[in-house]
Amino acid sequence: MEGHLYKYKNLLSGWKKRYFVLKDNILYYHKKKGEIVKGRIHLSVATIKESADKKSVKQFEIHSGITVFYLKAETKEDKDLWVNKLKSVKFETENHDNDILTKNLHIYEDKNQEVIDEITALQSKIKELKLFTCTLQNYNEKVIELSKDKNFNEIKIICNANRVSIVRYFINIYPLF
Repeated sequence: MEGHLYKYKNLLSGWKKRYFVLKDNILYYHKKKGEIVKGRIHLSVATIKESADKKSVKQFEIHSGITVFYLKAETKEDKDLWVNKLKSVKFETENHDNDILTKNLHIYEDKNQEVIDEITALQSKIKELKLFTCTLQNYNEKVIELSKDKNFNEIKIICNANRVSIVRYFINIYPLF
């Protein structure tokens, strides 16, 4: 699925028309069709929400784990098409990931509960790693964007914060003691 949506940037810039392309479980957006990718949203770790405000029937949100993307379609029908497709792709992705680990669970039914618990814990770790990977990709995109503007102080701050996040993450997953 692909087409135009409006993406809210900030108070000064307001809504900007962007060209969105849904490929696999990633929603890419460009300034215009055929131009370089401006950003991406990984649906596997995102949350898609319709606007609760009755006045905003053409709007919806995608929470990426780091950023909230406010999007608006030309019509309510277009918004419904986008939201349904995005939710459908997200659902398929989640079920596919679970199927990989659980389709052979029946093999372990005769075994103890410990094996099944380990598979469940592994599924949880896979979700964490996906979120972390998406977070790193978003940081990387931000660094590239800032490097174009030659804003090196902000790049240093992001890189230092990123380094600390990586260390904390792996210490939590793989404690030394």
